[in-house]
Amino acid sequence: MQLDMDDMLEYFHFSTNVTILFDGWHVTTVPGLLGSCAVVLLLAFFFEVLKTFRDLHLRQAANNVRHRLIETATEKTRILEKQAEGEIQILSWPHAIQSLLHILQALIGYMLMLIVMTYNGWLIFSVLIGVGLGYFASAWKRKIKVDVTETAKE
Repeated sequence: MQLDMDDMLEYFHFSTNVTILFDGWHVTTVPGLLGSCAVVLLLAFFFEVLKTFRDLHLRQAANNVRHRLIETATEKTRILEKQAEGEIQILSWPHAIQSLLHILQALIGYMLMLIVMTYNGWLIFSVLIGVGLGYFASAWKRKIKVDVTETAKE
């Protein structure tokens, strides 16, 4: 296989001649680059949505686990804090699903890293816009835990 030096640029560029991930995904035209940028944007969007989905799935699985209640109180705040802790069994469907989703997330993450390593500015912008839109669209579903003892201090 003969390598074209335009494919191996080691600096940021905005060329339409780029190979993305596979030898068969070689772009040489503007419409091809636009289509590739759209695919990369969707992949990055899915990456962020997958992270939120894993978080929601884990929380749902945690609701089905036997918990033991832990109560703590401090003299300064007089706030009784209730927490529960439990474990998901290693040989369970929720753990198997979480493991498979983790593998998928790692695979997509490495693919996005390799796409960024093409140093093509259009593809890098596509990754950044995709993860930004994915976070915007899905992260609001994540629960936020606030330490009331920290926020109550004056």
